[in-house]
Amino acid sequence: MARELDKKVIQAWTGHPHLRVIDNSKDFEQKLNRVLYEINSVLGLPQAIVEERKYIVELIGEIPSDSVKSYIQQTYLSSEPGSEVRIRRRTTGHHTINVHTTRRRISSTEEIVTERQVTNALYESLLQQADPYRLTISKRRNSFIYKGQFFELDTYEAPHDDLMILETKGIAAHADLRLPPFLKIVKDITGDTDYYNYNLALRK
Repeated sequence: MARELDKKVIQAWTGHPHLRVIDNSKDFEQKLNRVLYEINSVLGLPQAIVEERKYIVELIGEIPSDSVKSYIQQTYLSSEPGSEVRIRRRTTGHHTINVHTTRRRISSTEEIVTERQVTNALYESLLQQADPYRLTISKRRNSFIYKGQFFELDTYEAPHDDLMILETKGIAAHADLRLPPFLKIVKDITGDTDYYNYNLALRK
């Protein structure tokens, strides 16, 4: 029953800019630190830079039918040095949400991230500020829980149509990963800046 409730909560909140999932793979103190980190993120307070575990993967089975399926278009906007500004349109079923995100690094170990939901009209207007050196990223996302861990599986359509990336939430060490059986790891890209969306969007 707990698993079913988890799935229903994820389905209800998927797409919301402040969705955060604290899995049960850590002890209480680590969970508490994770909660404080996410609260700082929502409030736009300075926080330590934390790398989520990310992998290039290959699909070797069936994605669970109860995963939450979304379509994402992500466009980076022109911004000042040291900042990343993007707008993202995420469509889940018949529901669409637009989120404007600013990420600003204030030191080698800290950054400030702010997110806000924007209307369709403002979204279309902000597209006029698109970074001319970057293309819009289009990808299909499957969000799901496996053995108490939350995952996002992105299948890219543009500008890379042969890339599938699995991102974990709140898993600091590879040894803690509970890899779903329908996926095979091709490469661990945690911390590899070449695979940051900001860089994947670069025009070649």
